[in-house]
Amino acid sequence: MAVRRGVDAVTWLSLYTFALFVIPSWLVFRPLGSAGSVSMLMGLGSFAIWVLLSIGRPLPVDRPPQPMRVVLALFLFSVGVTYVIAMSRPISRDEVSPADVAILAMVSWVGTLLLAGDAIPSMARVHVLVWRLVVGGTFLAVLGLAQFFLRQIFVDRISVPVLTPMTTVELAMRNGLVRPAGTALSPIEYGTLMGMLVPIALHVGFQHRNLNPLVRWAPVVLICMIIAASSSRSAYLGAAIAVAVCMVGW
Repeated sequence: MAVRRGVDAVTWLSLYTFALFVIPSWLVFRPLGSAGSVSMLMGLGSFAIWVLLSIGRPLPVDRPPQPMRVVLALFLFSVGVTYVIAMSRPISRDEVSPADVAILAMVSWVGTLLLAGDAIPSMARVHVLVWRLVVGGTFLAVLGLAQFFLRQIFVDRISVPVLTPMTTVELAMRNGLVRPAGTALSPIEYGTLMGMLVPIALHVGFQHRNLNPLVRWAPVVLICMIIAASSSRSAYLGAAIAVAVCMVGW
C-alpha cells in the first residue's frame, strides 16, 4: 500500500492526527463554512484515498465477517434512515445545512476508519500510529491543564494563513472552575476525546516496553488528570466505557 519508501497510510493518518489535535476546530476555510475545518477536509481526503486504493483490488472470498465493519454498516444505515426521514418532512434551510455537514463529517470519519483498517501495512506501523496518537493526546492534556490552572485559552492566539475563525471562543466555567476545551470548540467534545484516549495510553504503558517507564506512563497520568479536571460527565463516562470494553481483551 505504500506510495513510496517511508510514506504510507500511517504517514497520512499522522498528519490527520496533527491537524485534528493542533489546529483549533473553529479555524475553517471560509468558503466552505462549518465544513471547512482542516481535519474535516483531511478526513474526506482519507475517504478518497481509500476509494482509490480499493479500485481493482480483489475482494477476499474466505474472510470471516469483521465486527467493526458490521457495526459500521449498522451505523451508516441508521444515519441514512435518519437523514431520509428528516429530509422527507417540511424542514427549514437552517436545519438542512447542519444535517448536510453532519453527513460530510460522517464520510470523513468513515474514510479515516476504513483507511486505517485496510491500508496500514504492518502491526509495526500500527504501533507507530498508536504512539503518535498518545503523543498528540499528551499535548492536548498539557494544554488543557494549562487552561485549567492559568485560566487562559491560549489557542485563541493561533493564526493560520487561509483559515478564518468561525466563531469567537471563551473560557467555559462550572462552579467557579474552568472547563478546559483544548483546541476543541466545546469542553464536552474535548473531554470525550480525552476519555477515548485513555485505553490507548494504557496500551502504550503496558506494551511499549522499549520506552522508559516515565515516558510510557506520563501520558496516562496527564490524560487522567485532565479528565478529572474537566467537570465533564461525558469524559468520565467515555473513559469508563472505553476502559471497560478494553478490559475484556486485557
